[in-house]
Amino acid sequence: MRVGDIYVFYDHDETYKKVKIINVRGYEQIEMTGIQEKYVEADVVDFEYTDSSTRKKYGSELYQSKRFRKIDREPHCWSCKDNLNEKTDHICPTCGWIVCPNDGGCKCDKP
Repeated sequence: MRVGDIYVFYDHDETYKKVKIINVRGYEQIEMTGIQEKYVEADVVDFEYTDSSTRKKYGSELYQSKRFRKIDREPHCWSCKDNLNEKTDHICPTCGWIVCPNDGGCKCDKP
C-alpha cells in the first residue's frame, strides 16, 4: 500500500467507498477491546474520498486487507459488456461493484 494508490474500502457503516491513500503512518500500537485487552501493531492508513454530495472527506483506518481492495482490474459490465474503469467509474455503496456508466448496472441488478 502506497500513497496515491486507489482502493475500494468497506466502511464500518457497511457501505463501499473508493478511497485514495494519502498517508501510511506505519506501525502503531492499538488497544483492542473485547473479552481480553491486548495490543497489536498495525499500519494506520489515512485516506480521502468524495461523498454523495461531491464533498471531499477524510478518514483513517487500521489497515486490514479484507476491508481494502486495490483497484487494478480491467472489468466489463455483466449486462451490456461495455468496458468499465474502476479508477474513474462510480462504485455502488451497497454491493461494492462498479456502476456501469452506460446502463447503470451493478451486482444489485444482476439476476
